[in-house]
Amino acid sequence: MIVFHYRSLILAFALLLSGCSILQPVSPPVLKEYRLEAASMAKSMVSLPSSLSIEISTIRAVPELNGRHMLYVQHPYQIERFQQSEWQQKPASMLTPLVVAALEASGLFQVVLRSPNPINVNYRLELELVQLEQEFTTYPSVIHLGLRAYLTENKSHTIVAWQEFNVTQAAPTEDAYGGVIASRLATTEVLRQLVELCRSHVGQTNATP
Repeated sequence: MIVFHYRSLILAFALLLSGCSILQPVSPPVLKEYRLEAASMAKSMVSLPSSLSIEISTIRAVPELNGRHMLYVQHPYQIERFQQSEWQQKPASMLTPLVVAALEASGLFQVVLRSPNPINVNYRLELELVQLEQEFTTYPSVIHLGLRAYLTENKSHTIVAWQEFNVTQAAPTEDAYGGVIASRLATTEVLRQLVELCRSHVGQTNATP
């Protein structure tokens, strides 16, 4: 009887300890936030063809990119969200100053403004972010970045150029952070192509404000 009582006490004590561990609050996973960035572009040494100006309209985004979620694909046609990683701001919002900086460094424009502004400009650039997701169906995983651009001559409201840029960039690691690094490289390339689009079309018409 004494042995049985002793064993019962040990069992009760063990159950009490396990109950305490169960009741302890579980720390929530730490949510990591990332910025969308691009490499700094060297300033062009080409002199300005004229006192051209351009306005960057507020960048739109397709519905799935209208939040701060970081998206990935493991199976075709199925888009998922990282649970412990997200963008610091909406990707389109973080992209806007990068576009402004790239056009300022291009030497194509004397003035680069964000919309809305009260100043008459020569050109208006409208952009839409159509894709930003990490695909894990291949190895290494890749980032797909898609940006649609419309360049409009402001006085005549004529679209002088439009293009959809699609860049695929391999990620250095198979996680959300690897996607962030790849996004930086992809964004840098898209901005380079965007500058070249503007370079090919600005100044070819009598674009007075």
